[in-house]
Amino acid sequence: MSSDIPRRTLTIWETPLAMSSCGLQLQKHKLQCSECQEQFDNMTCFAIHIEKCHQEVDKKDLNYKTHQYANRLISTLYEIQQICGNIWAAPVLTCPICKDEFEAEEITKYHISSCWNYEKQYKEFLRKFRPLFQNLEVSHVELGLCFQQYILNSHNVTVGAALQTKNGQKMSVVSSYFYDKERAYRLSLNTFVEDMFLRYLIRLSRFEISSQLEYLPMMDEKREEMIGETQGSEGEEADDEFSDGDYDNGDEELDVVN
Repeated sequence: MSSDIPRRTLTIWETPLAMSSCGLQLQKHKLQCSECQEQFDNMTCFAIHIEKCHQEVDKKDLNYKTHQYANRLISTLYEIQQICGNIWAAPVLTCPICKDEFEAEEITKYHISSCWNYEKQYKEFLRKFRPLFQNLEVSHVELGLCFQQYILNSHNVTVGAALQTKNGQKMSVVSSYFYDKERAYRLSLNTFVEDMFLRYLIRLSRFEISSQLEYLPMMDEKREEMIGETQGSEGEEADDEFSDGDYDNGDEELDVVN
């Protein structure tokens, strides 16, 4: 196994979380097999491939886990884009609840938080799509932990200036670097959740999706092998990750490799 961090997975991890680009990630980075490096832009084809290619794979292998979490990140973003439909990249300038119009999406988001029926609909939205957001967060955290393990194993210097210290202090600096990256990601996830909520409401108001729609992840062996078990789908690891209000884990402890 190579001791270097796979460049594709690091690029996926470093990509800013934004609604304007979530629908592009699968086509840009593809789903990649950790064994043969073959890439796919179709989840079904990828599942068929790994069923054959991963018959003897070591699921504890660092390279396998790194690819698995990277694949889960981009596949989850693709699923979110599918829910948002063809308006995922367009700015939302009209409140989908009261139909008032605004000059910028930030103003729309500020307005909607005080609009009638907002709280009820937002709670229902989080209940339906909580596993998607947990997939993003947990996958990003786990990728960071994988990268730290690569650095421990080989003193890899991919993260640049964060490693330019004496050997005795090196890993504490690296841990701090990844901790800061995860805090920033969780803050951006707050905004991302709000952006998806707006687009979800718009599609509801246009009758493009049903109010009964919710994310029900497949828990079969193929999906678990392909992108890992969906976080929180059975209530595990998820009970305290989301409240009924804003999604904000920015002050929680993050695991780091010391």
